[in-house]
Amino acid sequence: MTGRHNWTDVAYIIADVFQILHKIFMNSQFQRNVGYYFVCVTIVFAIIHVRFYYSHAKLCITQKREPISLPQVETRQYTPIENSTRPSRNSPNKQKIYQTNRKLTTKQKTYQNTPPIQTPHPGCEYDIGDEKFFSSGKPPSLQSYIVLNEARSGSSWLQEISYAHPAIKVQFELGIERADAALSCMQCKRNSVSNSKFMERIPQKKHPPDACGMTMFGSANQFDNVREVAARNNAKLVLLLRMNHVAHAISGARHFDKASASGVMWKTAEFRRQVDIIKKRSDRLLHFAVEPKRPTYLIIYEDMKRNPERVWRNLERFLGISPNNITNLKNLHPMSSTKPPIHYLQHLAEIQRDINATTNISWKSMILNPLYDEEVNPDKTFRSICERLKPTELWMHNSVCRGGVLHTPDSDQSKKNWGFPPPLQAFDERGLGLYRQTKLLLGHQSSEVKTRSAGPVTYDQHPHSWAAKSLQGYATWEAETFASFDHWLSDERVQYHVDFGTWIGPTLLYAAQKVKRAVGFEGDPVAFAVVERNLQWNKERPWRPNIDMYAVAIVQGQGEGFKNIEMRSSSAGNSCSGVMSVAPCAHRKPEKMVTWNVSAISLPAALKRLQIPATDETFVKVDVESFECELFPSWRTWLETLSRKPTLRITFHSQIRKCSDAQYSEISKIAALYKSLWLGGKKISGFLIPDATVTNTNRDTFVFTDLTVN
Repeated sequence: MTGRHNWTDVAYIIADVFQILHKIFMNSQFQRNVGYYFVCVTIVFAIIHVRFYYSHAKLCITQKREPISLPQVETRQYTPIENSTRPSRNSPNKQKIYQTNRKLTTKQKTYQNTPPIQTPHPGCEYDIGDEKFFSSGKPPSLQSYIVLNEARSGSSWLQEISYAHPAIKVQFELGIERADAALSCMQCKRNSVSNSKFMERIPQKKHPPDACGMTMFGSANQFDNVREVAARNNAKLVLLLRMNHVAHAISGARHFDKASASGVMWKTAEFRRQVDIIKKRSDRLLHFAVEPKRPTYLIIYEDMKRNPERVWRNLERFLGISPNNITNLKNLHPMSSTKPPIHYLQHLAEIQRDINATTNISWKSMILNPLYDEEVNPDKTFRSICERLKPTELWMHNSVCRGGVLHTPDSDQSKKNWGFPPPLQAFDERGLGLYRQTKLLLGHQSSEVKTRSAGPVTYDQHPHSWAAKSLQGYATWEAETFASFDHWLSDERVQYHVDFGTWIGPTLLYAAQKVKRAVGFEGDPVAFAVVERNLQWNKERPWRPNIDMYAVAIVQGQGEGFKNIEMRSSSAGNSCSGVMSVAPCAHRKPEKMVTWNVSAISLPAALKRLQIPATDETFVKVDVESFECELFPSWRTWLETLSRKPTLRITFHSQIRKCSDAQYSEISKIAALYKSLWLGGKKISGFLIPDATVTNTNRDTFVFTDLTVN
């Protein structure tokens, strides 16, 4: 039977070729002479083919063969699946079964035979491939996010594109009771929610993923619970909104009420009621984005339908995940209700008469203008939302609205220098020469790293790939500094970060992803040129508009204006530049030090000029290589006037130069002004003089704060 089957297939193929040739030569003299020959040969081979399949079917019936049982591949393994079949949408059995005749690899067989990891959430489990990463807790670099949407607002497209991304795992239409599990990257069983329509396209997933999330309906009215879960899991928020409320309502009726494509089962009164309900739900969801002090990304359905690549690429940047080349984004999932709403309405004349006779209907143009969807301007809509609702932090594409002020990469607001001098004016001739020389060496090579819980950051590789070696993962450079930032900047009350002693930017670029605004100050011309280049490398990151950077040093006191001070270093840009006569990291004699002059400003004056509140909303990092002994005591009279003082993280460099007894006494008095004092991640009862023999920042970095924390 096998040999006969193969020869028959060959004959059938030959017959198909003859048919094609027959059509090609239909109008030629050749066709008239030999056309009947092709027809005869085709009939003969067709009879042979039909005879074979009749005999084969008869044999199967006689022997009562059972269907071959093929091995099932569990969807949680995210293995590419072949020969998948998808039941009808109206099928009573919503559970899809995907089978494959592909041989399983040894690794896949191991996954199938390995029991799932036990978790405290019933019905939820980790992927086997993620076990070693989650056994000791959630990986620090994992980004969590929650998608809030209304039905028929584009969630299916987001579902398909998320399935197709190898670094994302997401749970769709999940209840809030399973949110902690989903945001911890568990997979929860949901029989009522279908898997991807394109299971064969799902790639092998990355272990561990870069981001894990969940979606839920905004109409569930669980906003308080969502805020709590988002804060607990440090999750970002994503909003799906549809501006065309008429098309939205019609789409919902056709989907849920099974109305035919030719019309909707509404009279005028019911139609208006449904559209108003949709509009209220949309407004309620939009107002929710205004309230939480969490980064929120807005996706407008009409924008996503026209520009899916732009929407998805910027969402990747917002979540801090690596870009992935997902082909055919626009057609990965067909959009529903893409036709103008008038194509789906019964009683159109009656509804239009009612609309024309009624004033102040906000959705009037949606039904009278068949091209309404195409005319929705997402940038103009976002600008209107920003001015009207003044959200805390709302993103769309690479623009962000904070408190009613729209920041874009090219806006005048983002370029405002707040009266600080540019580098060409901040440095003297010697400093300016170092700055210009360094800029010529930058911008040729870069490396991308992910430090702890932050997203990817690109650093320039001049003069070597220090960042890639020292900042990747948990970081070998000042790991305790990043741990401290995770602790203090994750508090929702902290909205601002001020970074004195920014160097080339590792702490500034990390903090900018956790607060709504970060400001850096660096007086070393070489280091400033590098951090300036690093900001340029990251210009497309969603957090880039959060950052302001100035070529300015810090000076003691509370004076309002700028002063020129002398800085020095054994090698400019080596992170050890200082102000005092004995420069840090001084491997050369003082007379051989590199020196330059730079503009400087006091902390109170800088906060006032930048319109940053001098309250517990602000976190100030001071790392100024032994100048803290003069700096910190000079703030005591200023701090005494503040009821809610900014949190100060001060690193003492006693191994370079110890403070005097009088200075330590002033610092102790400042410590008494604060509600709590922390050292090395632990709360202490009073200020301790740092040990000059210890260079670990766990032992010489103090945090003075009015925040109530555990």
